[in-house]
Amino acid sequence: MRNGMQAAFGATALSLVLALEAVGQFHAPPQQAPRPAQPQPLPQERPQAAQPAPPQSPSAEHRQFVAAVNGEGITRSELEEQVGTAMQARRQQPGGQAQSTPQELQRLRRQVLANLIEARLIEQHMRDQGPDVATAEVDRVIEAVRKNLQAEGKTLDQYLASREQTAEEFQKRIEGALAWEKFQRQEMSPQNLKKLYEDERQRFGEASFEQVQPQLLQLYSSKLWNDIVAHVKPKAKIEVAEPQPAAPRTSPQEPATSRRP
Repeated sequence: MRNGMQAAFGATALSLVLALEAVGQFHAPPQQAPRPAQPQPLPQERPQAAQPAPPQSPSAEHRQFVAAVNGEGITRSELEEQVGTAMQARRQQPGGQAQSTPQELQRLRRQVLANLIEARLIEQHMRDQGPDVATAEVDRVIEAVRKNLQAEGKTLDQYLASREQTAEEFQKRIEGALAWEKFQRQEMSPQNLKKLYEDERQRFGEASFEQVQPQLLQLYSSKLWNDIVAHVKPKAKIEVAEPQPAAPRTSPQEPATSRRP
């Protein structure tokens, strides 16, 4: 379901901002994180003043949050946008159906929400313990996004409004995405990739290291993603208003070791 993480390396500014969400939808890792503790239910449509949501904006009281991750909200608009993207991707697959049943749509919404929650956890961990990201780097991405949107006849304010997102939240998303990209570059050394290749030789058969590098990049990125989620999710405060996200389905693995005290 998810796209290969190596795509993040060549992402445009706008796709980089959305990389963590996109990777949560289209990249199916070979291993999943261990089953986390069940999130605490979030009362349906609780007034904004009582929600552990992001910083207030002039229109914040009108926003609807479907989940909160350590106090950072996920809006209904974000969820619906990503569900629509996932449905479109499914329809474009060979044999994809034009319409989904209500049950299929419900399962998809649960999975997308679970992926968005994981993406928030990754972003937060990267901002806290990942590579440093300078303000100038974030500003350059914002300007690139602004120009991309302008070419489509849209403004940044319109884009943020459509996602029910504040400028401060948007900056945090960019910082987390940039730190995640840097982190992958740091971790995906030739030595680490070659070790993974040796560990997974049965998976690749007679193919050489050079021939399977794209698969190795995807596999290693999946491992980084899942290790971080396994490490931070049990300690996170996750509140959900939507139906319970689907739980991971495979055996537990060792959590990542924090790289900073």
